[in-house]
Amino acid sequence: MNKKDKVRFIKDLCNSVKNELISKIDKIPENWDGYELRELIAQKFRSESYLMNDKRSKRYRDFENDVIVQNL
Repeated sequence: MNKKDKVRFIKDLCNSVKNELISKIDKIPENWDGYELRELIAQKFRSESYLMNDKRSKRYRDFENDVIVQNL
């Protein structure tokens, strides 16, 4: 993936999650504030992850290492 593809992928994924959550806004309890909404957003992004399915895989370990080394 080149830089342009990466930017497009990030925008598409974020917009997809945003649009899905906004479409369900009427189902979200009235008493929820930033804490619950942050957790809901985090859960939705986790559900979009493929590497998280097998944390023992080499690809996941390499990913974790890159995040630490590159301070991402």
